[in-house]
Amino acid sequence: MPAQHRQIRRDRDALQAIAADLPERVPTLYARDARFRLADSARSQACDAMLSAGQGLMLGASVSTFACPPVALALAVPGIALTLGGSVGAGINEAHRDGYLGEQAPASMKAAMRLGNLGPRLREGTLGQVLREVADRFEGHQDRASLARRRRDPKSRGGETGFAPQEQWAGELRQHPASAAITALKSFRQEVFFATARDLARRRDPATQALFHDATGRRLKTLTDDERFARYLAADPEARAIQRRRHNEILARHLQAVDRFGRADSREALTDLAHVKRDRAARHGPTPPAMRAT
Repeated sequence: MPAQHRQIRRDRDALQAIAADLPERVPTLYARDARFRLADSARSQACDAMLSAGQGLMLGASVSTFACPPVALALAVPGIALTLGGSVGAGINEAHRDGYLGEQAPASMKAAMRLGNLGPRLREGTLGQVLREVADRFEGHQDRASLARRRRDPKSRGGETGFAPQEQWAGELRQHPASAAITALKSFRQEVFFATARDLARRRDPATQALFHDATGRRLKTLTDDERFARYLAADPEARAIQRRRHNEILARHLQAVDRFGRADSREALTDLAHVKRDRAARHGPTPPAMRAT
């Protein structure tokens, strides 16, 4: 069994050992997360094995090129296929893993969210209190990440594209604790603007086409998010709906990434605390119920 598999299982066992001190749903959510990490590790191992086998065959083909060309060809073809398959599979798996861990979240948000060293918190409060806080954080991020996934699914919104439905969705997204911080980012505003401009470029009505040309009629190389663009949006309800839809979609994607990152960060902290609590219990016995944090 790979070392990573063993560590994931040890972490899961440590969490299960203190399940009585956690919110009811947390052990189940943690076990689900562990299943993903075990599957991810297995996929990584398979891709590594394919790459190793492919590179070995290609090395054998290189050695056999002059001594026995037919053998070299017989080794090279499957070697190339295995190497290519392993490389592509590894890339897909890495992208899947990064998405699950929320690595696409804005760097500034990730830096602000990291729990980091829990030592100061443990000095200020009991282990049980800190454990409960981190567990609640883990559960909250999991719930919001799941909600964001459903909201990003067009089927779950009934194909709503008008301005009023988009405004209702925007109101829901604004309730997220990270919403204001993300929408304040310059990179977010630029992303929304460029996505909106791409959609508008496909429209052929005179007002929209005029937006993409200067006063002399020459087509602009780039569109600018300026007062002219703001006036255009104010005068065109359909364009506003397009802009609001892109705003919502991009914000929902970023919020989901933020919660996935928060879930992963909380899970790491929860794991460390679970090992500490289990080790303490092994040395000193379980904490009496009256002394547990509520």
